Amino acid sequence: MGGGPRAAAPLLRLWGPVAGWMAFLFALSDQAVVTGVAGLPDWVTHGAGFGVLCVLVCRALAGGLLRPLPMRSAALAIGITFLYGVTDEIHQSFVPGRHPDPWDLLKNLGGAVVGAITCAVPRATREEGKAA
Repeated sequence: MGGGPRAAAPLLRLWGPVAGWMAFLFALSDQAVVTGVAGLPDWVTHGAGFGVLCVLVCRALAGGLLRPLPMRSAALAIGITFLYGVTDEIHQSFVPGRHPDPWDLLKNLGGAVVGAITCAVPRATREEGKAA
């Protein structure tokens, strides 16, 4: 049973961007007013933020961006992303000037589904092309 830096490097390479993006979303949620997105509809910001998160989770689950992604893994990525969205809404309930919104969960879920489809469909198409 080996551990140490060599074993941790692939894990960090795959899951580090996920943790980093989650930290970024947490930092945004910790602000009473998020600057820099004024004028963008709420569904765009939520969809984009959680779509990127889901793509990163898909990448981590598949073992790399161009690796095959089974539908089960895509569904798991959506679930992980959605659960993080739930924690994000709970977090916002403690931030002055912010409040949890169930509609935001739906926007987050929509972004996650689009992110997973973005990862799964091109990979499935490539796999079908190889089989032909």
